[in-house]
Amino acid sequence: MADEKALDRMPRLLGLVPYLLRNPGADLAETAARFDVDPETLEKDLELLTLTGLPGGMPDDLIDIDWESDGIYLSNADLVSLPARLSPEEGAALVLALDYLESVAGDEEEVVRRVRAKIQAAAGASDAVAVSAPRLPEDMAPAIRRALREGSGLAIEYYVPSRDEVTRRVIVPRALRLVGGLRIDAWCHTAQGERTFLVENLRSAVPAPEAPPAPAGTSPRQDTPDAHDSPGETVHVTFDPAGAWIAEEIPGAVLETDVDGSGAVRATFTAYSQEWFSGLMLRHGAHVRAVEPDSWIRGALSTVEDTLALHS
Repeated sequence: MADEKALDRMPRLLGLVPYLLRNPGADLAETAARFDVDPETLEKDLELLTLTGLPGGMPDDLIDIDWESDGIYLSNADLVSLPARLSPEEGAALVLALDYLESVAGDEEEVVRRVRAKIQAAAGASDAVAVSAPRLPEDMAPAIRRALREGSGLAIEYYVPSRDEVTRRVIVPRALRLVGGLRIDAWCHTAQGERTFLVENLRSAVPAPEAPPAPAGTSPRQDTPDAHDSPGETVHVTFDPAGAWIAEEIPGAVLETDVDGSGAVRATFTAYSQEWFSGLMLRHGAHVRAVEPDSWIRGALSTVEDTLALHS
């Protein structure tokens, strides 16, 4: 216990006061065992508690403890006698973790429900911890959980926002993560590489028992926010002030506001498809001031010309 950190010791100290008030005359050894420490450590805790209380340090301001006779007796501790409660933020974090656990496990809903209720009660305000994690779609959850558990394959339909298209893939899920949404790290047989798939972009997922296992020596890739089969290219698009909202809708865009002091917004993002970029320009080109590199805007203009030629 010599190297015990203050943050590890504090919860025990906060728990000791209400426990000793509820159990006057508590045995030193039994109390130490209840708090999972040795008697010597507990005595050091009691010594420290005698130095706590109200500001001023006068005798009547400090907690009084006697543990030299037939047990531990504590008095003058009314102001610190309430058990420590979870803060709303701590409760929310625990509820979020439970939702994630339920999404992964799937067969312990009743247990999770009871634990969630206890956490909300311990936090003291259930409304303050009314949070929920993204969940696996009900129609896909059994197949995804089984694939994760057994290391088997899945045939999925996956929407790629940057290309505005639905791709069909065969994957072997590795792990389910909650990072900016629920994500599946997987080996993608279609792309022959590690990919990360955002669950909300899944359109279907069914077992693919014929899929071979992931190649030996590969490991989950957790550094990409979405699945792409090409490296893409960094593009800078500057929107006028009226089009600032458009920049905020581009997946993964980094925004620079008030460009040139005019209120314009420059969005920097990775473009993977000329078709998707051309669609963006056709819908919102009236609000675009500049595009770098200009090859992307030339491609968009070519798309416009081809479209007009079809109607001429």
